[in-house]
Amino acid sequence: MSDERAFLRAIRANPEDRTARFVYADWLQERDDPRGELVRIETELPTLPIYSDRYWELKPRRRELLNAAGKPWLQQMGYGGTDYHPVFADVPTGWKERWRLLREFVERWHQVPMRDVGGPLTPVPAGAPGRGTPYYDEPRQSVDDALTNPKLRAGLPPSLREWMVFVRELELGLKGFGDGTGDVHRFLETLDEIHFFQQDSGRGCYSIRRADQYEPDTQVWYSYSYGVPPVPVAAHLTTLALHFVVLGCEQEFSLPVEQRMTRPFARRLEKAFPVRSTFDETHIFERTNVIAVWFPQSPFTGRGPRLHIKVRPPANREDVARELWG
Repeated sequence: MSDERAFLRAIRANPEDRTARFVYADWLQERDDPRGELVRIETELPTLPIYSDRYWELKPRRRELLNAAGKPWLQQMGYGGTDYHPVFADVPTGWKERWRLLREFVERWHQVPMRDVGGPLTPVPAGAPGRGTPYYDEPRQSVDDALTNPKLRAGLPPSLREWMVFVRELELGLKGFGDGTGDVHRFLETLDEIHFFQQDSGRGCYSIRRADQYEPDTQVWYSYSYGVPPVPVAAHLTTLALHFVVLGCEQEFSLPVEQRMTRPFARRLEKAFPVRSTFDETHIFERTNVIAVWFPQSPFTGRGPRLHIKVRPPANREDVARELWG
């Protein structure tokens, strides 16, 4: 026990010393203590791109080991806290990698476990009422139909398949995105378009063009009403998903303001946020427990340019506002 206390004192004295943690991990594993494996995983994860295969291979085992470890020890090691740490430091172009960033954001911000990209569609609980609003009078199918029919599924871009799986998970399990009874949208194929997400009680809908259906992460279009030609609103399906999950399609925004990206304001953002990236035309700024997103036009409201700032405790939104606007 005295040896372990010495290890813990050394780690507390210098939390960034990876060597001390690896030596402690060796000591634990020599004693068949599973915490040694957790120390190794926790030390390796920060060195990996969040969207990498290795990162997502480690996550399930990490979750299992965290659940088995005692809270006092986790606190001493700095593991398993509730702070949000930046996700979007590096935004790749691949559809799968982008979806992994979005899933990691949900897990870190909302503190709900997320599985890797490509999982099956979560079943709607037995007895749950159907919540999809019909698309006008057109023949339509549920999301379940779209993903369980092999022929239909094969004709969908992989990013659209992931959208359906992902949104189902949010609507079933995350407060603010649904009441736990299923989807708020239906799936509809027409000659020229594939519609997949509704707004305004079914009057408006998001779609991809049939001509683009074999693009992995295709452009998104929106039609305001039946018979109205659709207009492009997002460069990629993952762009729409970013706005949906980070800004909240159905949630109140934390701090939205109309804001042009002038040079002086860009410098203030750079000073306030050490982690900065771009996701197509959307600019993302992050630090612990704060994320700010600037975009020229919202794919959901059409408004812009706007800056949205989301803050979670213990960060304070008034402090962030003072940094940016005085």
